Amino acid sequence: MKNDLFVTAGEVAQDLGVSKPFAYKLVRQMNEELEEKGFIIRTRSPQNAKRVLLYTTEKGKAFSYAHKRFDALNVSISMQRLLQSCSMEEVDAFYKVMDAYCDLFLKYGVEGIIPED
Repeated sequence: MKNDLFVTAGEVAQDLGVSKPFAYKLVRQMNEELEEKGFIIRTRSPQNAKRVLLYTTEKGKAFSYAHKRFDALNVSISMQRLLQSCSMEEVDAFYKVMDAYCDLFLKYGVEGIIPED
């Protein structure tokens, strides 16, 4: 997905490789769940009634912050444990390989079908 402030359900469909109706269903279900849990507020755009605007609530912002802190701690602990059995150079090499592997998925799709050159 692009690094835009928002994406359309059509862009979600394209990124996930699913139909637009299925992407709309996924997005709608996810938004309903987030709203029910108090993480977001949904409103219709005053300029375009078809467009739904999402706003993060204070609870949503607090949860996002807590999740980011958890992720940072988890990465730190994982790195400490990796360094008990691997050198920093080995860890760096691993991340370099994983980056290349992720690039292959982005280029050829999540099906893992990589055509021979």
